[in-house]
Amino acid sequence: MHIYKSLLIILAVFSLFWIIQHILRSTHPIYNILKSSLAGVISLIAINIYYSQLIPINIFSLGVSAIAGIPGISTMIIISNIIFN
Repeated sequence: MHIYKSLLIILAVFSLFWIIQHILRSTHPIYNILKSSLAGVISLIAINIYYSQLIPINIFSLGVSAIAGIPGISTMIIISNIIFN
């Protein structure tokens, strides 16, 4: 089970780097960064409203949602389900 957690964390880190690289290569990187950050924070708040104990709002979760957006939220949900279930 420990190997699956390690592989999932490695996959999450590579996904985060891919997202950052994809945003910075676009024609309007600042607009895309702001759009992704806003979508991530809004989705974190929406998930917290509907599923209150799924992902707690703290500095780490806000940072991941602001940097990685919706894929970051999805990764946190997957990781929390693997670790706590």
